[in-house]
Amino acid sequence: MRPKALLGITGVAAPINTAELFSNTSLPEPALCQLMVGATYKEGFAVVQAFPSQDDILSLMSVQPGQFGKNLHANLNIAMQVGGPRCKGLIVEDGGWLYARDLELFHADQTQKVTVALVIGEKRFGWCEHAPSVISRILKEYEGLVDYALITPKMRMGTYDLSWLDGCVRRIYDDHPWLGLAVARVPGPDSLGILQPIITKCPEVGLVAGETVQSSDGKVDPHKMRNFFLRATSMYNLLARAA
Repeated sequence: MRPKALLGITGVAAPINTAELFSNTSLPEPALCQLMVGATYKEGFAVVQAFPSQDDILSLMSVQPGQFGKNLHANLNIAMQVGGPRCKGLIVEDGGWLYARDLELFHADQTQKVTVALVIGEKRFGWCEHAPSVISRILKEYEGLVDYALITPKMRMGTYDLSWLDGCVRRIYDDHPWLGLAVARVPGPDSLGILQPIITKCPEVGLVAGETVQSSDGKVDPHKMRNFFLRATSMYNLLARAA
């Protein structure tokens, strides 16, 4: 069964009042979306400060392949420890494709169910020559090991290649009914509407914001973050009313 649409932000590397944000923002019904906060480790920053105390919000730790060591299995385990007691899983950032065996060992080490989200960006797409059919075939190896695939849009002449993104999302969505999907690094809140056709066709596809909700110093901008959630929420609520 496919997980609920993921609606969240990544790249949080400083304390933010997520509790206040989520309590004062009109959000989609819990049946529609899974709210998520993704934190990034930074020297001198306790990652747990980025994670809200609400149990219904998915708190994930971002980890680069090789960030805490060359052994992927050990790397993932260390990332979970760095994430602290509120961490419910990992966002494995873009890089080479993972060995399924490393993911199996990682899950076996956990004392409870953890969520794994795999970012598929330029590096992983490059291994597949941006062919959705090849990407879909590789993802089949991760059934039961990866919960979400976060698709980073391909760029063409400085803009999103929406035709390619639509074809890629549809292929993976149709081939893997067990896999949660989200468009990652979405455009700013004022431009989210360009993704409405994709969400309309595949209503369980989520939206994850990164740099577009950050200020020039790399910190999450509370105003941009609130606007993202408000705009995204209106899109999902519109779909719910149409259904």
